[in-house]
Parts: sequence; structure tokens; C-alpha cells
Amino acid sequence: MLQEAPDVKQSERDTIVEYLAKNFPAHANVNKADAKQLQALLEISSESAATIVSYRQKNGSFKTLDEVKKVPGVDPAKLDAKREIIDFNEGRPPLLQ
Repeated sequence: MLQEAPDVKQSERDTIVEYLAKNFPAHANVNKADAKQLQALLEISSESAATIVSYRQKNGSFKTLDEVKKVPGVDPAKLDAKREIIDFNEGRPPLLQ
């Protein structure tokens, strides 16, 4: 519900946003995200991100992390480090923030 004069002060909003960002990080939907989004969220090179997108366009959606780790030129260890935020859900948007 919209309010004209919110009951929450800006400093309280900042605290809430900080808490949410820390405890509910953005997800990287490898089936929907573009290369820039993958690069930022997965902390991989622009080349690796572009390779993932290109591979997805040629071969279809990913279903598992192991499928993504098989993309030539992508470091599996970097993907493993971000496994908690990698998403395959076709119905979810590329970024959840």
C-alpha cells in the first residue's frame, strides 16, 4: 500500500536494504541473464560470460551447474564459488534484487 508520508525514516530504510542485500543476494539466472549480468553477479571475465550466453543460444537452456561448468573456457571453480546464487528457473527474471 502506498503512503504519502512513510513511517520509515531514510536511515531505517538504509539499514533494511543493507540487511536484505547481505542475507538475500541477487541470483544469476544463467538461462535469462545477459553477459553483463553474468559477469557482474558471477564475478567472471566478460569473455567467459559471453561464452556462456553464446553456448546457451546454440545449445538451449542449462538445467544443472555441471552443464554450465562444461562450457569451454569457463573456470568451473569460479562457478562453484557462486553456486549459491546460480539459478536455472525459466520463470524467474535474470536478477532478483
